[in-house]
Amino acid sequence: MVVKRTRSVGFLLTLVIGSLIVILLSVFAVTAKGAYDHARAKLIADGYEPLPWRNGKLESCQRGATDRSCMFAFERKSDNTQKAIQTLGVGALNSRRARIIEEGYLAIRYNQPPSGLGTYPQARARLMAQGYQPLKFFHGRDDYFCDGICDRYPELEDCSGTGLNYCWFTFFRPSDGRYRQIVTTGEGPIARRDADSIDTPSPEMIERFKEKMLPRYATVRAQMAGQGYKPVKLKEGPTYWECPDRICEHYPEVLTCQDTLDKPCQFVFYRASDRAYRVVNLKRLDFDAKRRVWDLPVTGSAQPTPAQLKGIAARR
Repeated sequence: MVVKRTRSVGFLLTLVIGSLIVILLSVFAVTAKGAYDHARAKLIADGYEPLPWRNGKLESCQRGATDRSCMFAFERKSDNTQKAIQTLGVGALNSRRARIIEEGYLAIRYNQPPSGLGTYPQARARLMAQGYQPLKFFHGRDDYFCDGICDRYPELEDCSGTGLNYCWFTFFRPSDGRYRQIVTTGEGPIARRDADSIDTPSPEMIERFKEKMLPRYATVRAQMAGQGYKPVKLKEGPTYWECPDRICEHYPEVLTCQDTLDKPCQFVFYRASDRAYRVVNLKRLDFDAKRRVWDLPVTGSAQPTPAQLKGIAARR
């Protein structure tokens, strides 16, 4: 009986180990078969040729949270069909996973002829001639895409930073309350970038524009100083919300800063000449206490309520 059980266990172990070996060999075979050179050779054997992207490069990449995806376009002139090879991973090209996208929809999309809108300055002038005005966004220190652009073109809302490097420039026409966005592709000076399209933004995007147009705390703090107000140095409060993320170590004027969208951060200022207090309301976002408070959008300021005055007096 014991011998039979031992043989059964041995047989099961052999079966499991054999199955694992088959799976590993299959994975290895698929990985080897999916290598970029193998996929490229297969397409070339089928009559396809490498097709550069519009920016003149053979590669368009986007970095995800845990991986890097690159697209390589190919075209067969005999029947005008296009396909693409997608690679996943980092490091040497042939060490990445690869697959052929049969539909080639990305290759078709990215290799369309020029839009005919010209360069960004040309498309910008065309919109302004139609009554559109460039919006003025307030950009923080972490807006890497500005890099000398936002001072001249404050309507730059954002850039993808990967792939074709899409950038979005936003305009508004007061006569009918309409918004329009110019989308550019490419790198280098804005004056040389192509205007890829002119789009109408969604209502959700318009709400985001309004928030980005709010002045930032660094600007408002300087304006308050120009009016004779000084930040009030408050003692650290007894609850977390009176010094969240230890921001009071860098900004002692914080009265409260609750971690909810419907309750703003409140910063206190005082003008000795007329003994006037002012509370500045900031919209709470995720931030690093030492660097990002300057970039919080200010939603307004007002005289403190009696309850706020009581709280200020208790912590001075």
